[in-house]
Amino acid sequence: VPLDVDVSPWWEDTLYEQSTQALVNTMDLVQGILLQTECHLNQAQVEANLANRTAEILSSSSTRSAWYAYTWWDWMFWGCAIASVLIFLFTLIQCCYFRSLLCAMRTSTNMAIALSPLRVPALQKLQP
Repeated sequence: VPLDVDVSPWWEDTLYEQSTQALVNTMDLVQGILLQTECHLNQAQVEANLANRTAEILSSSSTRSAWYAYTWWDWMFWGCAIASVLIFLFTLIQCCYFRSLLCAMRTSTNMAIALSPLRVPALQKLQP
């Protein structure tokens, strides 16, 4: 620290006073704005009512569009679910039909082999 520096005592410090004065100026500005708002209270009330009504209209329209979308998706879901059940039942009926058809073919093949003894001696003749 140089020796020729003049240091003022704390009671001569003006930083606190300047900060306090800035705060007072800000509070005066806010008070002036509030007084201007009170003068135009009717206009502010009209703007607030308009904002509330706009919010109500927007929320009701979004609710209505959401209800329509839900109804549309609900119908789509039920349509797909019913179509899936019908496809499953059709596939199940086809499987049962082809199973019975294969069993009938196997039975008829066994019966054909059992009822045709003429072919068995022919097969025995071919063997050495």
